[in-house]
Amino acid sequence: TQADIALLNLLAILALSIRLGGRPTLLAVIVSFFTTNFFFIEPIYTFHVTRGQFIDLCIYLATALAASVLGASSRRQGDAARRSAEEQKLLHSFSSSFNRIPDREGVYDTLRRVMQDRLAAGEVTILPGRHEAPREDPRKVISSMTIATGERVYGTVQATFDAAPSPEQTRLIEACVVQA
Repeated sequence: TQADIALLNLLAILALSIRLGGRPTLLAVIVSFFTTNFFFIEPIYTFHVTRGQFIDLCIYLATALAASVLGASSRRQGDAARRSAEEQKLLHSFSSSFNRIPDREGVYDTLRRVMQDRLAAGEVTILPGRHEAPREDPRKVISSMTIATGERVYGTVQATFDAAPSPEQTRLIEACVVQA
């Protein structure tokens, strides 16, 4: 029946939105709306509909759009949860590493290694005291952060990246520098 076909289409749209996200699913909603009308609404193989059929199609369209939005939101939340879990795992391992290191140079070496291995930094330099970010190298992005507690400044971390760090990378870099 038409109701069964509409429900199957909605299920497919929900699955697509969870798998692919919002934009591809919006296209699927529009295609589904027109194919349902063309192939399953009397008279078939036309886009002609009665007023009652038009209302049914609009309800179907609204439901399909709602399913699409909910599925895409579910996908975004799942992605955010995965990123957050990865960040927490990195910060935990980083914090655990720092707790076992007795001297400042060991902490700095660990900070360099983590930034290069896990945060995609190129060259990582730790300078004594507070330093301003150097002039930009047009081929690299340079990130500069001060290692300090209160008024006491321990040094400045300068790291190069091939591209601007993502917001997640920036948060992790800041967290790592604070841990150091």
